[in-house]
Amino acid sequence: MSRWVVAAGALVVSLDSMMNIAFPAIAAALGVPPERVRWIIIFYVLTYALTSFAGGAAADRLGHALVFRAGLALSALASPLPLYFETPAQYSASGAASVEGN
Repeated sequence: MSRWVVAAGALVVSLDSMMNIAFPAIAAALGVPPERVRWIIIFYVLTYALTSFAGGAAADRLGHALVFRAGLALSALASPLPLYFETPAQYSASGAASVEGN
């Protein structure tokens, strides 16, 4: 696997960390109360956990490099989606799509 593909994967993981740091500012911009923010974070973590199991099973069957590249492409396509949404529900849905790629 190319060094550039691995570097892009590391970037995607660091973007997820940055998103968690920026979450209070995002919630304030969307006008979301703190108790709703907790549910969005729980939804994000649950989706991440479930897709990790599915991704691992797919990688065992199809090949690790193929699944890694497909996940990286999906994550890259879904990552800018939150920029275009204004409601918490749309934001959560786009976050779930981004997590699917991770």
